[in-house]
Amino acid sequence: MKALRLMAGLSQDLVYHMGRHSFASLVTLEEGVPIETICKMLGHSNIKTTQIYARVTPKKLFEDMDRFRRGNPRFETYPLIPKQSLSCAVHSSSYSTSTVTR
Repeated sequence: MKALRLMAGLSQDLVYHMGRHSFASLVTLEEGVPIETICKMLGHSNIKTTQIYARVTPKKLFEDMDRFRRGNPRFETYPLIPKQSLSCAVHSSSYSTSTVTR
């Protein structure tokens, strides 16, 4: 991990769990690997543990929403919420509809 930190020019130490978070979120989930598969890849017996590591990124959220809209023609007429108006914690496992503005 130290070699990766130096190559990236980071001053903060990288730890093992940062690698697991990056793998689960950026390498697999963001590329469309199902959370159930990621669960097995990380050696978890409970998917709730995997949900701690694999967090939905803004990129993944908007890609999935676009895919949903393309697959559901009745939603194509409604405008999407502008990205800057989305103030919910995307990295949180719980979302509050009261934090989304239109």
